Amino acid sequence: MLGIVQAISEISGVEESAIWVYLCSLAPDDMVEYGHVLPRPGAEQQWFETLPPELKRYLSSIGVENKKLADKGEING
Repeated sequence: MLGIVQAISEISGVEESAIWVYLCSLAPDDMVEYGHVLPRPGAEQQWFETLPPELKRYLSSIGVENKKLADKGEING
């Protein structure tokens, strides 16, 4: 948790004492992203295949960018 606070502080320039972090354990079907209920662990690929083509392209582009940044060591992922 402190690592999250430190990273947010470093990236944003906000003092650590001004940052609040709350984590809540939710089941995937308790969450919606991009207008779709998230899949259960292990069902991600099947879920992805059911998404509209425009959303699949967008999410794929994010993954490609994140992989490039991770390869450079700029982010974890």
